[in-house]
Amino acid sequence: MPVLPVRVYADTTVFGGAFDDEFESDSLAFFEQARSGRIRLATSALVRAELDGAPKRVQDLFEELEPLMEVLPVTREAVRLQSAYLRACVVGEASMNDALHVALATVARCAILVSWNFKHLVQYRRIRGYNAVIPPVATGILPPPGGPDPAIVMEGPRFEYNPRRESVNTAIVAIGEAS
Repeated sequence: MPVLPVRVYADTTVFGGAFDDEFESDSLAFFEQARSGRIRLATSALVRAELDGAPKRVQDLFEELEPLMEVLPVTREAVRLQSAYLRACVVGEASMNDALHVALATVARCAILVSWNFKHLVQYRRIRGYNAVIPPVATGILPPPGGPDPAIVMEGPRFEYNPRRESVNTAIVAIGEAS
């Protein structure tokens, strides 16, 4: 039986990174993986919105890749998980979109989240914080904000930090089993 390509969520920084000296080669190599079918690229309506103010070439890259991508909607479950991250102080209110990227990728069961955001996403302390929140929310232990919504049902995805390389692998965070 053939192995399906792993589903990978790319946040906004990866698209912009394609035109940044520091991240250009890693971003372009990542997108080549999507073009060749080695990964299943996922992103979100949040990324699309964040790119509204980006330079045209970044927007053009997103549009070029859009036929290859699954663009995830912002769901109630993702917003609930984002709220749990904020309540747990994994990140502050100023970084609420960063928490939403993690929540979107987690709820959509992406196996990997790729980001060049080393302050709010790809940082060991943050990863531990996201991990500490996921199981209680996923099992319904935390009450849903604002009402009796059903609990998020997940199998406990986890972040794993991989420090083997200091460039691209440092920015790759595994958040669950391959879908």
